[in-house]
Amino acid sequence: MSISNVIFQSEHIAVVQTSGTRTDAIAVTFTPEDHRHVSPPQGFSQAYFQNLGIPSIAFVSNSDHWWQIEDMKEALAVVRSAVSAFPRVLSYGTAMGAYGALIFSSALGATEVLALAPLISRAAKDARQEAPTEMLALDRQEVGEGISQHANVLLVYDPLTRDAYHLRKIVGDHVQHLKIPLIGQNVFSFLKTNGVLDALLQDTIAGDSDLANYRDDVLQKRKLWPTYWLGLGEKASEAGRHKDAAACFERAAGLDPRYPTLLKWARSCERSGDIETAAQQYAQALLVKPGDERVTEKTVKLLLAATRTAIRNGDLDQATENAELAARIAPDNEDVKATEQRLVRIRNRESHSSLPGQAPADVQPM
Repeated sequence: MSISNVIFQSEHIAVVQTSGTRTDAIAVTFTPEDHRHVSPPQGFSQAYFQNLGIPSIAFVSNSDHWWQIEDMKEALAVVRSAVSAFPRVLSYGTAMGAYGALIFSSALGATEVLALAPLISRAAKDARQEAPTEMLALDRQEVGEGISQHANVLLVYDPLTRDAYHLRKIVGDHVQHLKIPLIGQNVFSFLKTNGVLDALLQDTIAGDSDLANYRDDVLQKRKLWPTYWLGLGEKASEAGRHKDAAACFERAAGLDPRYPTLLKWARSCERSGDIETAAQQYAQALLVKPGDERVTEKTVKLLLAATRTAIRNGDLDQATENAELAARIAPDNEDVKATEQRLVRIRNRESHSSLPGQAPADVQPM
């Protein structure tokens, strides 16, 4: 049975050591975000390494400080002593934790580094800032100076993200880059969900981390990841190919029907002229997240437009379906009420025209 102990604690971090049955390797991990509310302190992937019998030491942060704290000097000295008996030392993390795994790999004496989508830019969390930004640094040192020159370094990231600007500059015979375009920042979830992370971690710990074995696999598995289709859709939208964008957003919504994705699908359909689908998807978005007045207004407007189109095309069943949906969304809307009344009159005329000796009545557009 593995045992966990806090071997260092300060105002800013806790360091948790967990025992294991293996003596050939130890993992050192860094949390990707603020863990101050987790008690007792729990390290990143701590349970995973416990299940494998691999001992681990976890740096646990209590804020998004990017490890830019004086306490790290003393904590690193404690950890370096604790890992010195192991022939293989893995430094591992994602996001902010991947930054820590990189910049402290030399201080830890790491033999392997696995950094998933490192957040390495000073403004990395500001989605509004598109230009490459200054790299984070510890004690005014560049990131590259903290990376072990004696470790096998594996960087896994989306080359279209802002942080890729700095990651591409980390080079050397000991560095491998696994680039997975259009999956976004959450590489950890992508690899874990698609069954790649476990094999990648175990190969890395064993010192057999040839990323060429993974490239084709992850590129194929992107098609199962909603962020991939969202990224493709954004690219198509920027190019004015709204029908293609709508098809991509439809794939994304099929994998993960979240409110923002449904809105993107609806807007692309609207821009491509597919008012019927646009109206339906705006309505679906409201079912996921009701209460947005602007989306409600847009949905009702498009549903009524789709209703008029269906009437002109003689498809009264579709017209009725659209009008009823508009009524559920905005039951007090006067235009919706008028449309429902119009449909009742049209259906009554059709019913009367079908009687023996009656000529069909013309259905006039609204």
